[in-house]
Amino acid sequence: MIITDTREQLPYWKVKMQRLEVGDYTTNKLHGIFHIERKSLQDLYGTLTSGNQRFKHELFRAAWHMIYIEVFVEGTYDDFIN
Repeated sequence: MIITDTREQLPYWKVKMQRLEVGDYTTNKLHGIFHIERKSLQDLYGTLTSGNQRFKHELFRAAWHMIYIEVFVEGTYDDFIN
């Protein structure tokens, strides 16, 4: 079963909503082990510029809890550059 963070604004899946310590998605079996952080191109731009402190804290929380986190970007490199 897929778990979606309750703070996710436009979730891909609305299977089980639960507050996640880090990331936007995980599964029952991978909860606390491996989480996915989803970024739109606009969100990625904000993360890499003014919002990087918040993202750094999220990565530190993941490391503290020993959770692997994978970042998936919705868009291509060319779209991001343009």
